[in-house]
Amino acid sequence: MTEVEDGITTEVQDEMTGLDEMMTEVEDTIEEDHRLAKQSTGLDAGQGIRWRSWHRWTAICLLAYIYLAVAVAVQREHDAGSGLDAGLVPVTVPELLRLLRDIVIPPPRRDRAHRLYWSPWRRRHQHRARQAHQRWNACAERIPVVKGGD
Repeated sequence: MTEVEDGITTEVQDEMTGLDEMMTEVEDTIEEDHRLAKQSTGLDAGQGIRWRSWHRWTAICLLAYIYLAVAVAVQREHDAGSGLDAGLVPVTVPELLRLLRDIVIPPPRRDRAHRLYWSPWRRRHQHRARQAHQRWNACAERIPVVKGGD
């Protein structure tokens, strides 16, 4: 064991660094879920003046988000098992919500076939865009960085 500053060993310091990284990932996931819950279920749109009305609104929004998150997880598991959606970005909560809204409350100038065709098309397009960005980033990492001159 080697001593570092304040009597902490390097092993303990390495464990603390790993714990910090893990906590950062957990915090990012929580923040992302909170942002998605606000966007997709209107969590931040409640106009409750009293505690009970605010509590009801929050509970309903969170239950709706839980339903969407579970439905997305089930759909992703189904897609992975079937192999039919190869080359598509996985379904997300906003995508599922968009599909549900379009099926329940259809826009005036689009038929059901268009709505059901649009989602796989969009997810395929996102997959291709992601691959293009990954190829570009891989290429950009190989190019040497030239420092600015005089």
